[in-house]
Parts: sequence; C-alpha cells; structure tokens
Amino acid sequence: MLATELPLLTKEELAKNMRLSCQCKLKQDIKIEIPEELFNVKEYASTVVKMEKVTPTIKYLRFDLGDEEINFRPGQYVQLKAPAYEGNDEEVYRAYSVASSVNDKHAIELLIGYTGGIATTYVHQHLNVGDNVHINGPYGDFYYHEDDNGPIILAGAGTGMAPILSILKYMAENNINRKTIFFFGAKTMSDLFMLEQIKYFEEKLPAFKFIATLSREESPDWNGDRGRVPDSIIKHVENGENYSAYLCGSPAMIDSIIKSLEEKNVPLNKIYYDKF
Repeated sequence: MLATELPLLTKEELAKNMRLSCQCKLKQDIKIEIPEELFNVKEYASTVVKMEKVTPTIKYLRFDLGDEEINFRPGQYVQLKAPAYEGNDEEVYRAYSVASSVNDKHAIELLIGYTGGIATTYVHQHLNVGDNVHINGPYGDFYYHEDDNGPIILAGAGTGMAPILSILKYMAENNINRKTIFFFGAKTMSDLFMLEQIKYFEEKLPAFKFIATLSREESPDWNGDRGRVPDSIIKHVENGENYSAYLCGSPAMIDSIIKSLEEKNVPLNKIYYDKF
C-alpha cells in the first residue's frame, strides 16, 4: 500500500486490501471482474422540466431523458454535471441519490440541498427549467434487497430522503407490505417536506409508519419526537433482531444510528447505508 493511496481509501476498503488501480504497477497478467450493474451506466442528455424549492435549502428537480431509458435499483445514485458558470471556471460531476420510481424510466428526480459548493451553487442559483443537463449513471451498492421479507427500518435526514422515497415507491408499486418505520431527522418543522408523498405511502402501505424527529424545534405546536434519529429508534423499536435497515445521511449520523440499531439487536449484515 502506497502512502498516496491511504488518504483516498476508507477503513473498510483498507481492511479488504483494496488498491487504487492508478497507483499499481502490473508485473503479470491479471483478471478483472466488472460488476454487472456497471454495464447499465450511460451518459444522458436531459432537460429540466420541473424545479421546486421544498425547504429553505433543498430543491426538488425532475429531468426528462427524452427517448432514453434508465434502469436502476431503488436506492442508487447518478452523477450530475455542473458546467462552468459565472464565478466558476471548473466543470465538475457530483453524485445525487435518485428519488424517482424505477418504473419512471424516461425521467430522473433528485433532491439537491444547497451547501455552497460548485454543483449546488449551480443548481440553486443558475439552473432553470428548460435547461439541458448531462447526467450519468446509475451507480452504487446501496439499494433495496429482496431478503427475508421481515420488518424494515428506514432512516435519513435532509436530502437523505431521496433514496428512501425511491425504495418506498418500489414497495408501493409492487404491493410489498412489510412492516416499515421511516425515521426522518430535521431541525425544525420548516425542514419537513414531501409530506404529501409520505401520506400516500401511509395510505398505500398499511404497515408503514413515518416518525419525524426535530432537533431544534421550540414551538409547542410540535407534538412529535424531539431530539435525533438514534433517540427515536431507541424509543420506538423494541427488538430489532428480525429487521433490515436502510440509512442515508452524513457519516456521523449514520455511525450514530448504527450504534442505536446494534443496541436494538439489528443484525449488522442487514444494515445497508449510503454515507454522503
């Protein structure tokens, strides 16, 4: 392992003896195995057909792919190209989880939060309905698993709702009525969004329950959970040994949720997550 590789690999990747191919010198013939799903990766020329500000810092966007079709698993992500614009001369790609249904093959829906970075500044301050955007994908090994049909815990915050929405749409469209609890973390009531879609899932999936947890809400009008998602998991889950869990959010948030899931006996091999 070269020193140049260490900062670019996670602890999990290092433990699996993974290397960066660009840093390796080949001394003999090697065999390369390409994951089958990578053959689905394509570049798409899309058009913004809908853009809506759903919270003070998050935008919902729908991109029309025209005659092209995209095939992905619920939970995966795509990359969006932010071109050079006034004040920025750098072209970059950034990854965003897909919020749309796998059956919506001629469009892509994304939730993009403003962080002040190159891509989010482009989306929030320069991109308009009717603009053309290049997207490629799909990517990722975070997706819904057809496992033992046991109960499910979903957990996310902010734009981490995107892949969870895609998973719930898949479940609703395929009448997968597994007991499901969606723990969603936000700061205040103004940070809650997509509540009409959540209501649809509650009606379509009788075993589905949505629990929002607010960390900074001071209004007495809020009657829901207060604190953070791990606190709500401890409060509402009695024994998680039969559960699967799907988590999407910041590394710190994911790590804290995993600790609470372990405390509730959720098997580690059935905890799937996407850190961003």
